[in-house]
Amino acid sequence: IRSFADNAVVLLERGRPDAVRDNLAEIADLTDRMAAITRSLKGFARRASGTLGAVSAAAAVGQALALLEARLRRESVTVDTDLPPVPLLVTGEDVRLQQVLVNLIGNAADAMRASPRRHVRIALAEEGEEAVLTVRDSGPGIAEADLPRIFVPCFTTKEAGDGLGLGLSIS
Repeated sequence: IRSFADNAVVLLERGRPDAVRDNLAEIADLTDRMAAITRSLKGFARRASGTLGAVSAAAAVGQALALLEARLRRESVTVDTDLPPVPLLVTGEDVRLQQVLVNLIGNAADAMRASPRRHVRIALAEEGEEAVLTVRDSGPGIAEADLPRIFVPCFTTKEAGDGLGLGLSIS
């Protein structure tokens, strides 16, 4: 936003009102985007109520993707979703479900850093009376020796300083 504003001043001084108008429109769009991200972050950061209720799993997926949108774009991660056309409600807590999804999608992005193809697929399906939510990525997978420990607090396969190993145990 600051760059667009600074450029608008220069363009105004050069007598280019159409370019100034374009920059101001871009600033307005970015401001709207920041407001949407801020709303998502506020909802994500608020304390969980501890009250279970009906939660839209697809809406939680959408909120998690909105929170991670800039990172996924920056890291060239494509996301494909297969969500039912009608809301699939699960019993849970909206904020916590979003936190789990942010963790899983973030871990997927981390796992694909060295991969030439970075793709995440999120699917939600109803199987009998259960909802099945799947997050898959095109990364190398988890080493078999690490599988028994992935939910142990402070276990991580990431480089030092690149993760605490708490996400999956908390999730």
